[in-house]
Amino acid sequence: MAVTALADGGAVALGFTQPTERLHDSVLAFRVTADGEPLWRRQFGGAGRDTGWAIAATPANHVIVAAATASRGQGSEDGWFFELDGDGHVVWERLHGGPLWDRPMSLSLTPDGMIHAAGTTTSQGAGYEDYWVLRLNAQGER
Repeated sequence: MAVTALADGGAVALGFTQPTERLHDSVLAFRVTADGEPLWRRQFGGAGRDTGWAIAATPANHVIVAAATASRGQGSEDGWFFELDGDGHVVWERLHGGPLWDRPMSLSLTPDGMIHAAGTTTSQGAGYEDYWVLRLNAQGER
């Protein structure tokens, strides 16, 4: 789970939840005002396990989300990156990963908008679970 402060004084929190209609987790994000009043609550995911790990705010009060998804992609879990606008709607989304588990667990943005993510991978590297570092542009592309 993670939280990020927004330029307007509000915040967006990220995690995951298990909805009653599904057997697997969904990414959960919710936004509050500077006074702690809820603005929106959104769930993201599909038929597989989807977990939110990290979040970072943009200067425009959007947020970049780093999650792991088993609902889409080519592996048992792929890195799933997406941007949410101020109302919690998806602006863009990208998948990164290989045939096994790939989990982005931390996230930061550079002043010029580049996205840096780090986590673990079993799709590549020298052993079972290795560090995984990505540098993506402002639209989540390598």
